[in-house]
Amino acid sequence: MADLTPDDAIARARAAVGIAAGVMARAWRVERLDRPGEAYYLVVFGGDAAATAVSQINAHTGESMKSARLGGSAAHLAVDANTALRVAGLSGATSKLVWCPCQISMSSLHPFWQVSSPAGTVFVDQQAKRWDRILPGHG
Repeated sequence: MADLTPDDAIARARAAVGIAAGVMARAWRVERLDRPGEAYYLVVFGGDAAATAVSQINAHTGESMKSARLGGSAAHLAVDANTALRVAGLSGATSKLVWCPCQISMSSLHPFWQVSSPAGTVFVDQQAKRWDRILPGHG
């Protein structure tokens, strides 16, 4: 099976969580650092600053993996790619959302940014904190 598109992931998340078609949704692809080749979509429902639900959909199989209802009073992903690049401070860098169980995040519903450049790789969490390395967690 080919990887899902972001729109397919949103449709599957709507069905899994029971969110109406009129509710705004956005999907981000997240790569697993601890399982090379595995990825999922993090689907966030609600406005940019008022997330009402979040769902994790396997990018390869389309399986609904995890979800949670949120209070609608804050953004779920508070740090975007541009902010992550700025916080990382690496020249000529690229960023992508990633996750593995570690000291940065023990929940796959809370991915973080991997920022890479010729000078090296750092990580930026959803509180805009820069991490120079990942210490393993259990999960």
